[in-house]
Amino acid sequence: METKTTHDLYEHPDGRRKIIKVGFSWPAFCFGPFWAWRKGMIVLGFGLFALLQWIPLLLVGFVEGGGLVVDLIITVVILAVMGDQGNACLRRSALSHGFKLVSAPSRTESGAAR
Repeated sequence: METKTTHDLYEHPDGRRKIIKVGFSWPAFCFGPFWAWRKGMIVLGFGLFALLQWIPLLLVGFVEGGGLVVDLIITVVILAVMGDQGNACLRRSALSHGFKLVSAPSRTESGAAR
């Protein structure tokens, strides 16, 4: 099976390189704040963690019996937005830390004959 994914290559003046995928970030969707912390976006991770923890507390007083379902729906929506914007957050973080875009987009083919 062959999949085509596009990536952007960023390079720092000291020679370090980062490859950032274009499109949806499944790790950001699945792991949310833990993904942000791992990628060095500490403030985003704590903000996301606080948001996901405060939603149930805020809903307890406003929503009678269906609070758990509403909490689940809101949590999935927040994580879906994070998955959609996760790689864009990585790009902004790389640019703010001095990385420059070297090439975009490049195609990689995984699953090809080895």
